[in-house]
Amino acid sequence: MQIVEQVVDSIFLKPHSVLGGRLQLLIPEGFVPMSEEMRTTKYPNENRPAIVFTNESGTINIAVNHSPDSVFPDKLKELHHQLDFSIRQSIPDATWRFSGFQHYHGREWIQMEFISPARDTNIRNIMVATSLDNRMLAVSFNVTEDLAVDWLNAGRAVIKSLVVN
Repeated sequence: MQIVEQVVDSIFLKPHSVLGGRLQLLIPEGFVPMSEEMRTTKYPNENRPAIVFTNESGTINIAVNHSPDSVFPDKLKELHHQLDFSIRQSIPDATWRFSGFQHYHGREWIQMEFISPARDTNIRNIMVATSLDNRMLAVSFNVTEDLAVDWLNAGRAVIKSLVVN
């Protein structure tokens, strides 16, 4: 299946392939791969995403990570429980909007939406995860609260565009 470009709230989204063509997704026009230096700063832990697309100021990010952690398709419910618990433990002040499952293009995805406090603003987060090659594939969209009004619909379109090949 091929995804096609879209315009959402005047934001132009273009198809991209990552992970050697295994994942297709829409990326906003003008977004570029985040530099290694910025990735290390924004994601200081060792499990930082391998691929991050960002706007010029780094206030809107789309992260993709195909983790080495084993996750079999029939274990998504257990993974959901682990991820949900882990986020609630590590970000106790988060405001939750959704935690459950969605289907995009014939594939089941764990999906979690929450607002997390940051140093100088709040961050809107949409995170999804599934199994690809029996390993966890996670994709997230995050945007600062002040930009969420203009960008959250585009972020949801990015997540809904995910096609695993």
